[in-house]
Amino acid sequence: MTPTPFDCAWAAGFFDGEGAVMIWRRVAEKDKAGRIHHRLVVSIRQVERGPLEWLMERWLGTLHVRPAPPLTNERPAWEWKLSSKRAAIFLRAIRPYTVLKSARIDIALQFQDTMWCGRSEVGHKGWRVVPEDLWQTREDMRDNLRRLNK
Repeated sequence: MTPTPFDCAWAAGFFDGEGAVMIWRRVAEKDKAGRIHHRLVVSIRQVERGPLEWLMERWLGTLHVRPAPPLTNERPAWEWKLSSKRAAIFLRAIRPYTVLKSARIDIALQFQDTMWCGRSEVGHKGWRVVPEDLWQTREDMRDNLRRLNK
């Protein structure tokens, strides 16, 4: 299902209130130079599954349940996630309608744009070897996003 402008506006408000945008380090996957890989991740977590299924119908992604902590009255929480290119597609769709997380989305989209810059070479096991300056730019974006998320 293709999202309508109304869908994008609704999703933006929901994401502003409940969502998170992060640049993860994938320590288990290193390039030939021994540097970790970065990945854009978007998530929304809440106890009601319905709105997250609605998002999945429009932008795909994954949906997982997070068990409630033991010995609490909390309910299990559902988490919807997108990563990399799909995360960028979602963020571009909602960006015109966001209020609170616009700066975070801008950093995330700038980061994702560096993933397709054509400045890397195929390395060990097919992983790309990213030039040091580009790797550092991505790391700086991650740090900037982390500061905004505090």
